[in-house]
Amino acid sequence: MKFCQIATLMLISAMALSAAVGGDEFQLMRDEAIGALKIGLSREQAIKIVGASPKAGRIEEWDADSQFHQQLTFKNAGISLSMVSKTKSSPQTIESITAVAPCALTTKKGIHIGSSEAEVMKAYKRDYNKEESTPGSSFVAGSTYGGISFEIKNGKVSQIFLGAASE
Repeated sequence: MKFCQIATLMLISAMALSAAVGGDEFQLMRDEAIGALKIGLSREQAIKIVGASPKAGRIEEWDADSQFHQQLTFKNAGISLSMVSKTKSSPQTIESITAVAPCALTTKKGIHIGSSEAEVMKAYKRDYNKEESTPGSSFVAGSTYGGISFEIKNGKVSQIFLGAASE
């Protein structure tokens, strides 16, 4: 009986340590936002936040996940949203967010289009993914499977992407 109790305590301790050290690899993606736009918000909430009507692309079913995807583009706001739903007619939620000029929204850590690469590094150093980043070109915080990435041109942020860029 003591062996089972010790084994159980060791397992619980290992799980707690794993959560504290490694954490959830998708936590950054879920916690981060561009302005008030976050992964998982409804289509209606997103349109209300942006304050404009989008140009909506075709709804397409993807073989990779058997879900339905649609692109919403707010050109004058510099925002593009990838929406996802379980069926063609079910409610859509934000799957990923792309921001480009003239977008004036900032991430939770204050990064915006036009921020310097050094500012990005200072803000996201803890989550910096060296293997998936290319200095002077791209900065990935978290991972391409779920995080936030910044396209860098001439030392400045030219695009912000929040979501999963890879499957």
